[in-house]
Amino acid sequence: MVKEGHEVGIHGWIHELNSELGLADERDLMKRSFDTLAKTTGKPPVGMRTPSWDFSQHTLTLVRELGLLYDSSLMADDEPYELLEDGEPTGVVELPVEWIKDDAPYMNMVRHGAIRPHTPPSGVLSIFKSEFDMRAAGTWDESAQTETTTICAYCGVGCNLTLHVQANDIVKVTSPHDNPVTHGNLCIKGRFGFQHVQNRE
Repeated sequence: MVKEGHEVGIHGWIHELNSELGLADERDLMKRSFDTLAKTTGKPPVGMRTPSWDFSQHTLTLVRELGLLYDSSLMADDEPYELLEDGEPTGVVELPVEWIKDDAPYMNMVRHGAIRPHTPPSGVLSIFKSEFDMRAAGTWDESAQTETTTICAYCGVGCNLTLHVQANDIVKVTSPHDNPVTHGNLCIKGRFGFQHVQNRE
């Protein structure tokens, strides 16, 4: 991969949660990852995406210590922007991430909770394809969509659902990423139950 010109960036040492680490531990793990990638690929990494997009109060300082050119863990804008530290420009470019472009909310396991939702690849394809088809046809219109928050009734866990509705059809179901139960993840029933509910055949 490296020989073909692809970059290999830092993504943690043990997929740690940086916000739960002290400065010394975060520095140690980031440096291990940096040194190992430099040795393995023959060139030092120039950027990183923090594990779980978990950016601590120390992360930017460490990014600068390692001389990285960019980070890709934050989402303050849809376009790349320069990160500031204490109100001052750092020269570090942020390449923002976006949940809507990521398959993790659909296929992820909740690593720090009791539930283990999983969506099959065919289900994720169905979600992305239905939205793609609507966009290609010019019928996907987020400004015309309403969002209704409800609770999934399939089991007693009590997962929060956000129903995205357009033209009286549910076009997508998500869950808030800050929800203490789901952390943005849903099981297959919660994610795709709407297809059964509005099946007109």
